[in-house]
Parts: sequence; C-alpha cells; structure tokens
Amino acid sequence: MKKKLIIAVVVFLILVACAALAPKNKESVDSPTKTAQPTKTTKPTKTPAPTSTAGPTETPAPTNTLAPTKTPRPTKTPTPDVGSEAMAYVMCTEFVSEKIENAKFPPKPHVTNEVGEQKWAFKGYADSTEWICRIEYKGDNLWELITPIELID
Repeated sequence: MKKKLIIAVVVFLILVACAALAPKNKESVDSPTKTAQPTKTTKPTKTPAPTSTAGPTETPAPTNTLAPTKTPRPTKTPTPDVGSEAMAYVMCTEFVSEKIENAKFPPKPHVTNEVGEQKWAFKGYADSTEWICRIEYKGDNLWELITPIELID
C-alpha cells in the first residue's frame, strides 16, 4: 500500500512539474484536451508596378534627420615670444658671472630700467663690485648684450 502511495505521489509531482514547465497559451489552458491547431499563413501579395512612364522616382530623404557635422578642433593659441624683466635679470647675472668669478647676486637688482621694447638695463652689485648690464631679447630664447658689461670698482 505504501509503495502505491509513493508511486502516486511521484507521478503527481511529475505531472505538476510538467504542467509548470509547459508553455501556456490560451488554447491549452481553456481546453486541455484539444490540440493546438496550426495557424494559417498568408502569402505576401505583389503590388502592381506603377504604370507611369515618367521613369523611376526617388524616395526623398527623411526631413527630420540631420547630416553629421564635423566639430572643429580647438586650435592652440600661439604664445607670444617675448622676454620678461625677471629673465633679463637672470641672463644679466649669467653674463656678469663670466666677468666676476663666484659672484653672489641679490634676488633683485639695485636699479631696473626698461630702455625699449624687449630691452632692459640693470644696475646691481656682485660681492663688492657694482655692475651695469644692458640686454635685449631677440626671440627664440636668445638674449644679447646691447653694450658690454660695465664693472665699477
């Protein structure tokens, strides 16, 4: 008796599992004894060719689409090639160092004058020697002395 009950429970569980896994469509739910009938497919019909003799017509492009545009790339703004007063002073200390060995310079010159466009004149001290430097920026990181370095003892 137990054996028949176990078999009945197993069969019942198999049927429940099959029912859960089976695809559900209206026909199988409404009438489980009916088999699903295949649906009829219709063949596509051909539309008659146009009878116009004007020639082939072109389909206009959709009006709601935009043509792709190129986004302009940002261009580098050219940096002007100009000298600065600070760099002019540094270059003057280099030229003065060629005249006075082991010279020590203050961070700023004693006197600074801009004597023209891209031209500077400095008066300063290196150790105990006073010096005057007139320098011009020529561009492309090139500095040139306007007059030779003047050393005043």
